[in-house]
Amino acid sequence: MKVKLISFVSIVFLAGVSCTSRIDLKKEKEAIIAVIEEETDAFYARDFDRMSAAHVRDETEIRIDVGRYGHTISRGWGDASLKDFFLENPEPSTNYEKKTNYQIKVHPGSAWAVYDNDAYSSEGQLLDKSVHIQFLEKVDGRWKIANMTIVNASSFERAEENRRIAALYHELKPDNIDLILTDDFIGRGENDRHVWNKESHRNFLSSNTNMTDSVYNHVVEGDWVATRFRRSGKYQGRDVNAEIMQFKRFQDGRIAEIFEYFDSRQLD
Repeated sequence: MKVKLISFVSIVFLAGVSCTSRIDLKKEKEAIIAVIEEETDAFYARDFDRMSAAHVRDETEIRIDVGRYGHTISRGWGDASLKDFFLENPEPSTNYEKKTNYQIKVHPGSAWAVYDNDAYSSEGQLLDKSVHIQFLEKVDGRWKIANMTIVNASSFERAEENRRIAALYHELKPDNIDLILTDDFIGRGENDRHVWNKESHRNFLSSNTNMTDSVYNHVVEGDWVATRFRRSGKYQGRDVNAEIMQFKRFQDGRIAEIFEYFDSRQLD
């Protein structure tokens, strides 16, 4: 009985080794990378049929997008919505993506891949950084994408950078102006009772070097930073000690617009 048990275990072990040995890992990994990159190329070429061929295309397919500001989940193959997108955007895009740092694990009928994905404009400007996790299945001898999870790294980085620039704004240093404000910056007081631009802001800081801001908090959401702070010092010979709210809109890493609110009775 013992001999039979050992023989059975040996058969199972050898079968597992045989199964594993039949997988040409190098070849399979190359095929997986090829289908992932083909799917991306087809998207930018606006070729619906090519892109569809890279997917499992059934109700089990899932896409998850995760970023600093939330997540979305799409269940099932998005045939109709994808067709609508291609119809509304028929011209091929000259933007492109670079995929690096592939990590791939292969099983007989399935595989998963993790890689870094950087998106660029046609001029070579970095638009977006993300991490992709994909689960693939082998269908009729070909690898197809069954699950795609995209973690947008840029949204986390942009949020922290916007927070940093917002904090720099409240140092009230004229030398920082070109670093923190866009050339067409505009600031608006409540009900447009006061409007200022980049140069008038520079002049204000240069003429009122005794002003200080004490920030209570910054709240970051998308391209906006909301700041609650207290400004104190002397302005036009008067003591100023006012609590203020600002909503800063960011564009390409700098402040493009500010909406400012405070109770003007604090200046009486």
